[in-house]
Parts: sequence; structure tokens; C-alpha cells
Amino acid sequence: LKTMFRPNEMGYATVIDSYSRNGDGPNAERILQLMKGQYGVGSNNNGANVVAYNAAITAWARSTSRASSNPKDFPTSPASMNNLSVTSKSKSAALSAERLLQEMRNEPTGRLQPDVISYSAVISAYATCLDQPHGLERANDLLHELEDLAVREHLESSSRGRDARRYETRSIGVGGGRHPYGFRPNPVVYNTMIQSYANIGDASSAEAILDRM
Repeated sequence: LKTMFRPNEMGYATVIDSYSRNGDGPNAERILQLMKGQYGVGSNNNGANVVAYNAAITAWARSTSRASSNPKDFPTSPASMNNLSVTSKSKSAALSAERLLQEMRNEPTGRLQPDVISYSAVISAYATCLDQPHGLERANDLLHELEDLAVREHLESSSRGRDARRYETRSIGVGGGRHPYGFRPNPVVYNTMIQSYANIGDASSAEAILDRM
């Protein structure tokens, strides 16, 4: 049967999403790598797409928050426990989430350009990881980047006038700003930042994020 049937885009994405729901970053990325390796091999095989990358990034993001809430839930091994603290594991998960974001940016054909979901998941990973305040500093940088993308997208759409809707449709098709609201951040990502600043007792930074909503 292996010569007759091969995993397709939906099959890979569903398994990645399943691992993502469990906050299992390593296994979600393992399936993503398998999916990437299938690109261009046979008509029923597809390389990784934006949806699959977003699910893998979200898996890493959930890994950081699981480590924060209950260290026992974070994947560990006896060998690694001697070398890495829960804090460094949480930080590593956030770094892995951003690494996948960078892979999307660097994909040469442009078909894997990240969207608002990609950025929001990485922002959440840094905001909820245990490496604070450094995680929040990086989350804030990425939030600024996302806000800049949203402004640029709005200006480009406005400048096209009657062709704006045609531009938006094309943008959705190639993956950049494919979310119905484009790159505009949603309240969830702002609230995650606010809560994380509150958790470390930085009320002024929490208020500053509130003012940006």
C-alpha cells in the first residue's frame, strides 16, 4: 500500500495539529520536517504550508506555557534534566517557535510567508516562557514588527484604491496576511502580553501595551 498511497497535505497537517493541541513541540516539528521532505515528490505529496507551520509554532508556544504552569508536563528525559533547568527548556521552546518563523520568512519562493497567526504564536511563546523579562522584551519587539506589517498592509491597500480588494485576495492566496483581518493583531495577543507583564509586577509596561490596543 505504501507504493499506492502517500500522506498528503491534510494528513500531515492533522497530525501536526494533534501534537500541537498537546503542546508537544518536538513531535509537531518532527512531522513538519517529514512534510517538508515530501514536497515535489509525486502528485499526492505536498511540502509544508503556512497552516502546518503555524500549528508547529503553536505547539512550541504551548510547550512554554505548559512548562510555566506545571514543570512535570514539559517533555524531559533523565539525561537532559541534569543539564537543563525548566527555565532553559521553556526558553528553548520559545526560540524553536521563532526559528520556524524565520524558516517561513526565508523560504525562497515566498509561498510560506508568515501571517498574523504565525507572529502571534511566537509572541505568545516569548511572553509566557519562564525566561523573563528577556522573553517579554523579544515578544514586544515582535509585536512592534507585526504592528508595522499591519500598517504597511493597510497603506498599500489604501493606495490601490479600487484595486484594494483585488490586492487583498491575492495576498490571502500567497499566505502573507492570509487571515481575514490581514496582519492586524487581535486582542488575545495584547492581553497575553498584559497578563505576562502583570505576572512579573511590571504594571507600567502592562499599561503601555493597553494603550497600544
